Amino acid sequence: DIYIGGYSGLFKIKAGSGKPEQVRTTVNHVPVVNAYYPFRLVDDAGYLWIASEVKGFYRFNKKTSELEFPPNDPGGHKKKFVSSFGLMENGRDTIWIGTNNGLFIYQKKRALLSKFISPHAGLNISNVEITDLARNADARLWIGTRSTGLLKLSKDGLAETIKEVSGRLNFITCLYAENDSILWAGTRGNGVVRLNTGTLKGTFYTKKEGLADNSVASIIRDNEGNYWIATFNGLSRLNRHTGKFENYYERDGLTDNEFNMAACLKAKDGKIYLGGLNGLNAFYPGQIRKENKTRPSVFLTKLLTYSRRKNNLIEQSGDLADLKNFHFAVNDSYCSFTFSMNDYYNPLKNTYSYMLEGYDKGWNFIGTRNTIQFNGLPAGTYRLLVKGVNSEGLVTQNQLLYNITVSEIFYKTGWFLLLLCLFCILITYAIMRYKSSQKLKLQKLRTKISSDLHDEVGGLLTRISIQAELIKKGISGENATEEIGKIADTSRQATRAMNDVLWSIDARNDKIGSLIDRMREHAGEILFPLEIEVNFTVKGIDPEKEIDSVIRRNIFLIFKEAVNNIAKHSGASTASILIEKRQEELILIMEDDGKENKKSKPGNGQGLSNMKMRAHAINGELNIVSRQGYKLLLNIKKFSWA
Repeated sequence: DIYIGGYSGLFKIKAGSGKPEQVRTTVNHVPVVNAYYPFRLVDDAGYLWIASEVKGFYRFNKKTSELEFPPNDPGGHKKKFVSSFGLMENGRDTIWIGTNNGLFIYQKKRALLSKFISPHAGLNISNVEITDLARNADARLWIGTRSTGLLKLSKDGLAETIKEVSGRLNFITCLYAENDSILWAGTRGNGVVRLNTGTLKGTFYTKKEGLADNSVASIIRDNEGNYWIATFNGLSRLNRHTGKFENYYERDGLTDNEFNMAACLKAKDGKIYLGGLNGLNAFYPGQIRKENKTRPSVFLTKLLTYSRRKNNLIEQSGDLADLKNFHFAVNDSYCSFTFSMNDYYNPLKNTYSYMLEGYDKGWNFIGTRNTIQFNGLPAGTYRLLVKGVNSEGLVTQNQLLYNITVSEIFYKTGWFLLLLCLFCILITYAIMRYKSSQKLKLQKLRTKISSDLHDEVGGLLTRISIQAELIKKGISGENATEEIGKIADTSRQATRAMNDVLWSIDARNDKIGSLIDRMREHAGEILFPLEIEVNFTVKGIDPEKEIDSVIRRNIFLIFKEAVNNIAKHSGASTASILIEKRQEELILIMEDDGKENKKSKPGNGQGLSNMKMRAHAINGELNIVSRQGYKLLLNIKKFSWA
């Protein structure tokens, strides 16, 4: 016979009938019905030991149908617990009782109820709320609790917490000892774990792996070696060969999707009985076959991306099968993927998982939510993988794969950093080049000043020195006066030469107007004492424009040499000077009305060579004619202001 305990009382299915009948129970020979809510039953010869949610612990006499309570309770332990949930025989004479107030022991022969107190210091289980008990052949007792996790009680009474899996086994709902080395534990919210009791290593099964629900009510193994796991939302069968789940629900013939804790039994003929919220489910596992064995496929149904240029979301819902690669800027990396499965048996129970390789370390289970959103992904290359599990626990036959590239912001890219390094090198080189050129310019300026002072002033000072020596040696009278006059003239020439050198290097004289003023002044100083009239004309020139100092100096020195030639060689009474800017040319024309002096021609000597050299240095052409008077033409081509 099979006994069934429920909120309506105690029921029995007689062998061969298959129909449950309520047992009419009595207490002290007084009939009672559905008053004690049997939770767990243990068969023992003529008695049925019962753990109850309301009356704790008692037994049922199969012959008399009398409910009998432990008569020998000297410590008043029965009053210390209201509910008992776990029963486990420990040999022929002892029963372990797991209650809401610790672990108790009942000795049958003595009819004695006592509380278990560990003789060892350490973990105290005297007040632990126990939910289920299981035992190995070596007499170790496994204790499932509501908040303390999984405990192990050794033969000598030492209680220990299984720390290796305690983080996910806080609330244990049921235990099932498969053999001496394998223990199954169901949990509230964390699925089921298969624990190797030797290594204490566990394998977890959750909705992510295809389990019907993460809250488990009971676990039992059929004669074929498959595991039936009743949950709070459906029944799962775990195939021992494939490791895959098949799930069953109310629509498949269950009385309800929710099962009751510890309400399971495998009969001698292999038939499995499972208590549910709305009755009893009984079946032969070998006769249960799912009609739908085709694994579903997962596919993309909608894609949302953000466009910064349009400042809105762009939705795509068609022609998505060929999309495999996505590229985003680092600031536009928002995207949303929506999926579905071609399984419509119970689509609300279909679940999904994804993994973003390059970002995630493993699969992310998102349950029945079929949308994934990414926003602000770091720059890099990723692979998005998506898979699903249908309501029957079948994993999709395909996995979606998408390549996602998020480009780096420009100032962090390799080419930008390379250009930045190159730019810094060029800037450093330019600074060094500038400093070197400035140093070279300074050196040239010092050399030029030295050379000019030597050329312009050195000879004059030598003449002054010679003339002074002649006076010193005793020249007197008119000769002395003449020599002193020469010294005075030479000194004035030296002063003018010194002024010319200083004027040529003074940056305040870089304007063309300053050059013209200096040219007027010099022509007047040299030609007016010789009664030579000077006509000075300027055309097309803004006196405020600046001119390169090298061009300014060379023009003035050419002009100065030409004025000296007019003064010394032509015998003129009038001199005309024209300086004019014509488009990209600067022209200097100097001429007088003198006559040819065959004894002293200005076209010969060192002076002319210096003038031509200076003209060439400033990209100019110099022509001098001295047949009838003196005429100079200086044309500076491609002239531009400084």
